[in-house]
This record gives sequence, structure tokens and C-alpha cells, in this order.
Amino acid sequence: MTKFLQNNYVLLARLALGICLIAISILAFSPAVIDPLVHTSDKLKHGFAFLVLGYLVDAAWPTSSFHHQKWLFLLSYGVFIEVVQYFIPYRSASLLDLLADTSGIVCYWLLIPGFKYLPLINWRWQLHTLSTSRQQN
Repeated sequence: MTKFLQNNYVLLARLALGICLIAISILAFSPAVIDPLVHTSDKLKHGFAFLVLGYLVDAAWPTSSFHHQKWLFLLSYGVFIEVVQYFIPYRSASLLDLLADTSGIVCYWLLIPGFKYLPLINWRWQLHTLSTSRQQN
């Protein structure tokens, strides 16, 4: 994989992460009227959102594995959402939402071995392997 492609994949992952963080924040802080997935369980939405965020955080910094700093960032974002919602009159904070966020992060971590075989997203682990082999030389 060329250095040009590596940089573009990482840039794209970071851009997608920023867009997702903004979109999730808008959905989390807006009145509940704005809900494009109204018939889907709220906890499933939280879990899926944090599974996707887990991948994007991991792909945005592919030279390190999915370790405590990435987990901590994602959990902090989940706590941030709940704290802000506590102070918004038309929203409410929920420990169950935070638990659903955590389950999405754990699901991502558990699915990493399978994700390594998906052609559209496996570049993330190719970059990590490439980076690791360069450090050993």
C-alpha cells in the first residue's frame, strides 16, 4: 500500500469521525422530534452508533491497536452526551444509554477479528501491520 493511499485512508477516517461526532451530537441534543430511526430501539441506536464510532476512532489512528486511550475517548464522549442531556429540559440522562454505548464499544472490540477480513475496511489493520513491521526494522 502506497504512502499516498495510507494518508488518504487516515484522512478520510478522521473526516468521517468528525462528521459522525457532529451528527450524533445534533441528534443527542435536539428535541426528540428529530429522529430518523423512530421505530428502532433507543439502546440499539446507542450501541450501533458507538460500534461505528469505535471503528472510526480505530481507523483514524491505525498505527496503534484498539487500546485504553481509544476506549476512554469513546466512553468520555458517551458521558459527555449524558451530562449535557441532563441539563437540557426536553432530554434526560440515562445510565442505560451509557451502558448501551459501552456495549457498542465492546461489540466493536469483539468483532475486530472478523472485520479484518472485510475488504472495505481491512485497510485499517493493513496499516497497523505495515507500521509494526517498519518499527521492528
